[in-house]
Amino acid sequence: MSDNLSYLLSVPGFRQSRLSSLYSSFTKLKDINPEGYQANLTAWTHLIPHLIKDKRLNVTGHSLMLLDWTSVVSSVTLPDLGPPKELLLVFKTLVQDEAIVPLSWFKLKGLQRDPWYTKLTLWFTQPTIQWEKEPFVSVNELKIKSQNAYHEHVRRGDKILYSKHELLALLKDYDVSDMDLHLLLVHWSKDLGYCVVEGDYIKFGDGPITEWEKSVIDLDRQHLILQLQISDVEAKIKGIDFDIKLIVIDYKKDEIVKLKVTNLLHLKHLLRKSLSKYLETSKLIQNLQTTLKEASTNLDLVSILETSNKALKSLNSHVDLKRLADLKDDVEENIDRSNQISEIMMNMTEPNDDQEIEDELQNLVDEQEAIEKKKQDEAIERLGKLTLNGVGDVNDINETNEDKDDIVTTNNSTQLLTEL
Repeated sequence: MSDNLSYLLSVPGFRQSRLSSLYSSFTKLKDINPEGYQANLTAWTHLIPHLIKDKRLNVTGHSLMLLDWTSVVSSVTLPDLGPPKELLLVFKTLVQDEAIVPLSWFKLKGLQRDPWYTKLTLWFTQPTIQWEKEPFVSVNELKIKSQNAYHEHVRRGDKILYSKHELLALLKDYDVSDMDLHLLLVHWSKDLGYCVVEGDYIKFGDGPITEWEKSVIDLDRQHLILQLQISDVEAKIKGIDFDIKLIVIDYKKDEIVKLKVTNLLHLKHLLRKSLSKYLETSKLIQNLQTTLKEASTNLDLVSILETSNKALKSLNSHVDLKRLADLKDDVEENIDRSNQISEIMMNMTEPNDDQEIEDELQNLVDEQEAIEKKKQDEAIERLGKLTLNGVGDVNDINETNEDKDDIVTTNNSTQLLTEL
């Protein structure tokens, strides 16, 4: 079993029993067997994303987001059935469904186009599209790679200015080729508005790229190149040292070895000079970068101060000092008037409060007098009974005396409440 056949049979929709129909000219089924026609077309349109995702396509430029006619044919051709006969129909359907976009279209406008525009453009331009030569952008793969590359790598730091060389170096661990970077920049700039691209200069954020920002990008790019050169020279020097150690033992025994060692030392000397020059240049660039950043910070600070000062001046211009003084006097006058009104209101309520207190006190006096009068009446009644019955025992006499004391106490209490 061929590798292509083994792979195809693992994809849903591609069963052994259906291969003959899938590889036939099934357009004729559209009228006589619409369901069979649609099943075949759906199977093929679902297969293409699988081929891209599983890296079965080898496209010029080594991009995982591109596919073309040749790569697809190579991946699906079978020994017994050959290439599919309706591949052109599959490509047209994928373009109409916006699953893939011709690279020539994508470079002009990215993915931003209405469905009606796609259909209209496809209708008028499909005779001129070189389907067997034109590369196509996989929309799904582009969006996935775009979001991952942007959020996981580009936007993790605070750097916003790049050259293409720098950005490619940043994304090298993310398996981004030169072609991939080109596609990503088109998508980021035209579709998502993440960045501005002017030739080799890239700025993430809003606004055009200024001359100052281009200078920063040039310095960063040159510094990156220098770092690569420094690493390369250092590696060569280490290699020379290693080679010398291997042959220096025979230095005195063999003239050829002596010559080799001498040549290696001369080369090492030259490399050290180059390394020293690179390091000095790198130091100079770093100083320039620091100075530029400080100047930029100062410029931003001055701009903020100017804006704040203008805002403060504008606000103060709306305030009339004389009007403010008059307003202050009016406020104080109104506060005094409010205090006077409150005082008058309090005086109006005081007589009512005094009357209520007097009424409440009189009620208390009346209640107390009633209680004491009742006690007096009871005491007098008991004294009358004693007088009629004669003198009682000692206890009765004592109780009578206590009743007299109660009468006196009651009279005193009543007199006190009356005085209050």
